[in-house]
Amino acid sequence: MAVGLYYVLPFLGISVKGFKRRDWTGHGITYFFSWLAFWILLLNPPFGDFTTPTIQAISVSPYQTGYTGGLSCFPLVGGAVFVQQNPPNDSVYVLFRATDNVGIASLQVNVTPVGSAQPPFELTPIPLSGLSRCRNHTSEPYPGGTYSVSFKFGPASTYRVIVAARDPSGHIAAYTFDIHD
Repeated sequence: MAVGLYYVLPFLGISVKGFKRRDWTGHGITYFFSWLAFWILLLNPPFGDFTTPTIQAISVSPYQTGYTGGLSCFPLVGGAVFVQQNPPNDSVYVLFRATDNVGIASLQVNVTPVGSAQPPFELTPIPLSGLSRCRNHTSEPYPGGTYSVSFKFGPASTYRVIVAARDPSGHIAAYTFDIHD
């Protein structure tokens, strides 16, 4: 495009007869960086959103309903996590981050009990703030975009969890993992 300046500048009424090689180099560099700045502005928010949301840092912990202390918070390994449904633990706590460069428009968590007659159900994620509930990390604050959901164990021994986030531009990201007993 910088070579096109030789034809564009006279079209705009600028005389180029007195330009030397260094003048063309200077104008070409100025032209290039002007267009670079222009496109960087147009390709980023608030003018454009071309990235999908991210879902990361998923941890799962068994716990007893009503317990408010530190939780075990097991990370996923290979898209799954193994938790024990030993009494008094009767619930599962899922902690995750969902972020986007513009913001999250909607966030869904669907849980499907695998191998059980229990129907799938949808959970409403709760945005978190304050300090972490994960044991050995209780002094660390939750970063922005951290959410949690919890549900009671049922008769199933495996639960398939799908976390789906959509941004205002309609880009969708989903992450699927299993919770095994």
